[in-house]
Amino acid sequence: MSSLLQRLPWHEVSTHYQSRTQVHNDLSLMVNAADPMAFARHALAIGPENRYSNYSAYDHGLGKLILSKNRRAPERVVELAQKFAAMKTGREVPHLIREADLKYLKISVGSELATMMNPRASWVTNSRSMWANLLIKHGDNVQKASEELRLYKDGELDSEMEYQKWAELHFELDVTLTRLVEMSEPLARLVNVNLGPLKYLTAFRGRDKSFIGALRERRRFPQSRRGPRLRTRI
Repeated sequence: MSSLLQRLPWHEVSTHYQSRTQVHNDLSLMVNAADPMAFARHALAIGPENRYSNYSAYDHGLGKLILSKNRRAPERVVELAQKFAAMKTGREVPHLIREADLKYLKISVGSELATMMNPRASWVTNSRSMWANLLIKHGDNVQKASEELRLYKDGELDSEMEYQKWAELHFELDVTLTRLVEMSEPLARLVNVNLGPLKYLTAFRGRDKSFIGALRERRRFPQSRRGPRLRTRI
């Protein structure tokens, strides 16, 4: 893994971190304002101008579905975000998501919203961060990591069993993402880059040049299958 990390574009990773930090600051100001719809659109990455807010929602077009398929959706998204902001540990995330009971807002979108509201406590759990976890598990063997990831993604996405499986994986990823950042910090300093104090914003991949995004470019993260886009609800 260390050889991979040495080749990452750390200045670009740092730029991405700054963009995500700004989103965190913006959402923290908006969550207690009097415009739930404006907050929900920003937090759920509706529109390209908000893509940095929640890649899990933006990549699969889930933001509009969450707002259109749930009663009082903007207000309920705000209420969930406020609970995320107040929580002490990211281990509360699966329970809070289940309690909110919002269609299309499951572990990936929910954990990312939690991370943007409370990046000192929470982390993102989706197929990309899971791939990084499996890459470590299989000793940098990309093929084995990709094959196991497909097993996780092939289930019935709306089932209770599937949700529980990803909820359990959420707990594992705290250790993985912390380890990745700890391994990365001295390498980044070699090129005069400070990754910043919000480690979970550093570790999470984005569409651009974040940490796990850069790993994807170096080791060919498995692409989505051809055909109609699947709206991932995990």
